[in-house]
Amino acid sequence: AAEADVAAATEGRPVLMCGNERFKLVQATVLFLRLASLYCDFAVDVPALPLDLLHRFVEFLKLFNSRTCQLVLGAGARQLAGLTTITAKHLALASQSISVGLRMIPIYRDAISSALTDRQQLLVGEVDRVAQDYSNHRQEIFSKLVAIMNDCYSRHAGKDIRWSEELQGPASSYMQNIVRDTTKLHKVLYELLPSEHLEVVFGQVFSLFNTRLRDQFNRHASDLPQYNRRVLADVSYYMEKLGQLEGVHGPGGEELVAFLASRGMEVAPPSPRALQPP
Repeated sequence: AAEADVAAATEGRPVLMCGNERFKLVQATVLFLRLASLYCDFAVDVPALPLDLLHRFVEFLKLFNSRTCQLVLGAGARQLAGLTTITAKHLALASQSISVGLRMIPIYRDAISSALTDRQQLLVGEVDRVAQDYSNHRQEIFSKLVAIMNDCYSRHAGKDIRWSEELQGPASSYMQNIVRDTTKLHKVLYELLPSEHLEVVFGQVFSLFNTRLRDQFNRHASDLPQYNRRVLADVSYYMEKLGQLEGVHGPGGEELVAFLASRGMEVAPPSPRALQPP
């Protein structure tokens, strides 16, 4: 039954609906779901095999997790598929694949354990430990996405910024570039990740940006009025533009605003906007 549901859900579009949860699938994940369903079918149809089947199922789960990690976080897909780089889209799809496993593992575990004796039930804990590995893997993917944006910040803010010169345009070029790249990342992730995962990633990204901006402004502190105008313009642009991203709360930046206020610079709050989940 599980396999039929997967086939129906993925026919014509790589999407799996599981309750209210929506997953974007790659073909490897579709195959993973079908093979996992076969393990469940064997457990029910061949009662003499469930213990051996459980061991093999655990190894199967470990293989899917480790192989996904090798190909994406380990960048193995660059050689295997000839990719020039592992992009945010690849990371997001890997996250979705792992999330599908996390969502389905308890269902498969219960189906197989129903064929085990009471003494054999202790072995089911091994499946739960593998599920924890999946969860850790997903968090590593989120951390990698945050690291990409950290590198983005360093690349743009590391350029020479003429703080003492009058600003030309709505914000400094480094800030416009950071906002542009963050918006691009959001566009990719918004299409692939559920709202709670989107919020986790961008919550960490914004926290990182706020800390680095505060440190940057502290290093270049000046009493020149053109410096103050540039900083206020940059922060206002940052909070206004990124506060418009759908499905996530804005940068917040209370500590950043408080830091600037302590130096006599008042940042106008961004326009209010209703949060829209993806």
